Amino acid sequence: MTDFSQEALEIASALGGLTYVIGALIYALPIPFRGLKDWGPTLMGDGIYVAFWTAFYSAIISFVNQISPPWHSYLSWLYGTTAELGNLYTVVYGVSGVLAEYHINYAPLSLASFFLSSAAAIFLYLLSFSLLIYENWELFIVLGIMLMAIPFRIGRSAGATLIAFAVVFYIGLPFFPTLNLNSVFSALAGSSSPESAIQQSITNNIANFIFDGMAYFIVLILASVTLADLIGNYSGKLPLGISVVF
Repeated sequence: MTDFSQEALEIASALGGLTYVIGALIYALPIPFRGLKDWGPTLMGDGIYVAFWTAFYSAIISFVNQISPPWHSYLSWLYGTTAELGNLYTVVYGVSGVLAEYHINYAPLSLASFFLSSAAAIFLYLLSFSLLIYENWELFIVLGIMLMAIPFRIGRSAGATLIAFAVVFYIGLPFFPTLNLNSVFSALAGSSSPESAIQQSITNNIANFIFDGMAYFIVLILASVTLADLIGNYSGKLPLGISVVF
């Protein structure tokens, strides 16, 4: 745990304690306003819930690390695939230039160049996004706990969303559908017609990867929304269904 994470958890713990105290004071006030009095038990439950997150933060991080697949192999695949796509784009672009110089139809290769450049750009964005998650997911969880600790639930929704986003994408990204470029190079090497080989590669590999990748990202987003709802809308209860009794 970094110094910043430790300080952030201390701040969250202090805010959780403040939330509990405010709730206890409101609950003890001799006033006839039922709506205001109801905030007492709610804030006290929020304070205890934040105390749970701060107390078990290290255990939660350890559990997520245990169930997460190896990130090093996933990042190596990203680096390698991005480099292969860049090299393949360079080759196809060069062949297109040669064909254009000799006035040979190079339209299929132009289409291939477009798809390859698009795929390379997608991989660069995916690599940057993955590194952001890999290097900062614990920080996102700490910041989420701090937001949830703000009294009167001002930042609870944002905090729960940040925690869910960090957990789901840290676990889910390494399962991202992989693009097998070996079939692309095999088609290029074994075909007498580079145009047909490129078209086959686009149809069977790159286009499928883009659609599969979009579908997988939608699944991760839906999982994040569901988990955020579970974290943020606990309805005054502690985890494992143990109600707060007043």
